[in-house]
Amino acid sequence: MEPNSSDNFEYVLQLTRILSTECRSSRQQTEHINHILSKVAKLSGVSYEQYSEGVDKTTQERYDAISGKSEIETLVSENYNLIYKIEQQDYMNKKVWTLINHVNEHINSIRIFLKEQKLLKTTKYKDILNEKIVIQENIVDQNTQVLMKSKDSMVLKINEVLQKLSIVLKEIDFTKIEQNSDYFKFKESLIFLKNNFEVDLTIPNM
Repeated sequence: MEPNSSDNFEYVLQLTRILSTECRSSRQQTEHINHILSKVAKLSGVSYEQYSEGVDKTTQERYDAISGKSEIETLVSENYNLIYKIEQQDYMNKKVWTLINHVNEHINSIRIFLKEQKLLKTTKYKDILNEKIVIQENIVDQNTQVLMKSKDSMVLKINEVLQKLSIVLKEIDFTKIEQNSDYFKFKESLIFLKNNFEVDLTIPNM
């Protein structure tokens, strides 16, 4: 089972336990009321069926009028709903940060691969590549730091980092890079990003 599925199962299980507890409490209260009605029926000489039968429309309307929620009860109910929404939002935020961490891990894997390719056979090509990598590494580092500090701008920053990285990758001639284990590991990282996060860093000459 995947981690996300496990988290979802735990969340649903927690809600199920709460619902089960509430149902049990409600059933116990109902049984207690029925027991009291039976006692009252015996004392008053009126059958239990008469006590437990439905009331007429007028009586029901009067009951509804006097048993409506007070202002305090309404506020308490609204606060419970607000707490529930906050818990839901916190749950979703954790999922989003998990996704961001996965993306950052694979971006770092790509950066490591590019660093290892600094030692190329052609000196001129190596110098040009190094220059571009250093510049883009600094940009990636800056944007990653800002991303971790600002939750509100995380999606925008991720897209910006990926866009800049995509430009750098397209400028590299991968036909001049040795196809060793690092090369294929890097290629697998690109495929993983595409399949799992819909991040397409397609390289024409790779």
